[in-house]
Amino acid sequence: MISRRGLLLASAGAVACGRRKATAYPGYCFVANRQGRNVTVVDLSRFRVRKQIALDAAPSLVIAHPEKPFAYALAPANGTVYEPRWRCAWRRTAGRCGFSTAIRRD
Repeated sequence: MISRRGLLLASAGAVACGRRKATAYPGYCFVANRQGRNVTVVDLSRFRVRKQIALDAAPSLVIAHPEKPFAYALAPANGTVYEPRWRCAWRRTAGRCGFSTAIRRD
């Protein structure tokens, strides 16, 4: 027969040997999803998908503004730069031809 003390020690040992949880980070991660034609926002403090923002074209890259809390999604197929927001995505067209991405500080 197992005593209460033995059961308590066994359960405490099982909990101590479990996986450590990752440390939360106060911020968001924006992920470009080409097949789904959207930008997925991941909450890094809870490690959960917060929102999926639909776009008109397939994004290839998401870059962050160097100083402000903005992100931009680039869609080279139709030459559009999207600014994903919580409810929708603002877009600016760079032209009909595709473009490549270069990040530089002036």
